[in-house]
Amino acid sequence: MSKIGLWAAGTLLAIIVLTAMPSAVVQPGTKCSDGTVWGQCSTVTPGMVCWADSGSPNGVSLLNVYDFPQSADVRSKCACSKFAGYTKVDNACVKTICTDPGNSQTLQSNACASTPPKQCVNGALVDNSALCGCPLGQKPSADGKKCDLRVGCRWNTIKCPSNQDCKYDQANANEDGTCVSKPGCAYNPTLCDSTQDCSTATNASGICVTKKGCTYDNPKCASDESCIGNGLGGICQKKSAGIPLANLTPTANATASSNPLAGISCCCLPSAGAAAMVGLVGYKSLKGRRKEEEE
Repeated sequence: MSKIGLWAAGTLLAIIVLTAMPSAVVQPGTKCSDGTVWGQCSTVTPGMVCWADSGSPNGVSLLNVYDFPQSADVRSKCACSKFAGYTKVDNACVKTICTDPGNSQTLQSNACASTPPKQCVNGALVDNSALCGCPLGQKPSADGKKCDLRVGCRWNTIKCPSNQDCKYDQANANEDGTCVSKPGCAYNPTLCDSTQDCSTATNASGICVTKKGCTYDNPKCASDESCIGNGLGGICQKKSAGIPLANLTPTANATASSNPLAGISCCCLPSAGAAAMVGLVGYKSLKGRRKEEEE
């Protein structure tokens, strides 16, 4: 073969080699779309390598190392296991950890965060109230993902009337509360009976105390006193030694010519007073008869 023929054959071979190896024409420092330098593993997208690509405008592209046939060394260098928190799933690197938003701790995949209803799934925080629960005062929604507000006086979604309190077991997060009557007669007047009043002098809720007045034995009259009602519970007065005649009322059987005391029940007179009156009437009657005899 002539020298010209050998030179032509060498030139053709060089062109073929350069065409088959595009990396040979890539400029050092050329970067892929995520900023990874040509020939390096991507730290933005684990499992990818920045490699020569004749179809790319700048001659390089991100390629999946598990679909990369040229070099086992590249696959080993950029494998998912080289990146913390990633694992290989279907020839792709999948993130398996999350950062707990409540305490900045690392969460493994499928673990619940400290801020329900969040759960770590393949490196992403998702809502899962059915598994991870809800904050206090909320409950899982019908789809088991989000949380809905609970309904009850404990959560102020129901207001109790002014004469009622909200009762619930604080240790039970699922108890919503029930409105019940406040203790004390100030909120429930029926607690006191007819002989009592509701007093708030020593207790704002009210306590039942005996009404004032001797009618209710508050105070109780002494043995020489009588309880006289005056519409305010009665007052104690000393018992009278006698009853004035003017206050005595004759019975229907009494007549003008008969004994003035005939219509008065003896039970109504003190014993000493009755005897005196009887003696006076008898004296007047005897004196009248003597006068008639003299005439």
